[in-house]
Amino acid sequence: MDDGCHLGKTFLGCVVYADDLILLSALVCNLQKMLTICDNVGRQVNILFNAKKSFLFKVGKMYKADLEQLQIGNSSI
Repeated sequence: MDDGCHLGKTFLGCVVYADDLILLSALVCNLQKMLTICDNVGRQVNILFNAKKSFLFKVGKMYKADLEQLQIGNSSI
């Protein structure tokens, strides 16, 4: 899977610290795929992600552009 970001030759798709998780992606469609994977795997190991505690941070030239609504499980972020 290559849905995250590349910083030079280094692939970065996910950063984890304690119970926090940061997903990084250059494309919104890939970010949604990553959220779906997190939800599916989380359900298998009894971890539920809280969309109300989640947010989207945009950077780059298009940071003001409207994006499609992202979801984790049945909840919108």
